[in-house]
Amino acid sequence: SGIWSNAWAEIRGIGYIMDGLKMSSLDAETKAYYEGIARLNRAWQYYQLVRMFGDVPWIEKALDPTDPEVYAGRTDRDVIMNNVLADLNFANGVITGTNKTTWNNGMVNAMKAEICLYEGTFCKYRTLADNGKAADEARANAFLEECVNACEAVFAHEYSLNDTYKGNYNSDNL
Repeated sequence: SGIWSNAWAEIRGIGYIMDGLKMSSLDAETKAYYEGIARLNRAWQYYQLVRMFGDVPWIEKALDPTDPEVYAGRTDRDVIMNNVLADLNFANGVITGTNKTTWNNGMVNAMKAEICLYEGTFCKYRTLADNGKAADEARANAFLEECVNACEAVFAHEYSLNDTYKGNYNSDNL
C-alpha cells in the first residue's frame, strides 16, 4: 500500500534530519526549531499509520535498508501515541509565532487537537472484541484534556472562520 510505504519514506527522511541536526553547527535555538518541525511531521505520519494499521514499529532514526530494525516487530499503539504526544509537545515548545505562511504555533496546536481528539475518543470507546484492549477512561481523559488545551491555544490566536464555504477556497488574502 502506498499509505504504508509513503509514510515510512517520510519517517526515514525525518530520521535523516534528526541525525543531521545532532552533527550540525547551527545554534541550539535553530536546531530546536528544525527538530520541532521534524518531530511534528513524524507525529503526523505515525498518527496516520496508527489510524490505518493500529500497532506499527516505532523507529527514531534513519535506517539503512540492511539494518535488522527495518523488520522490527510492531510497537503497541498506546506507546506509539504516547511518543506522538511527546513529539507534539516538543514541537509546541519550540515552534512559536503566528506567521501564516510558515510553520507556526497555531498549526502545531491544530494538529495536536486533531490527534488528541482522535486518541482520546479511541481510548474511551475501544473494546476488547474490536481492539484487544478495554476502554481506558484515564488515558482517554488525558488525551481529551490535551485536545481542549490545544483548542484553547488555537482560539487564543484569534483565528476566525469564513462566513461562507466558498470563502474558504476563494480568498486572495491569507
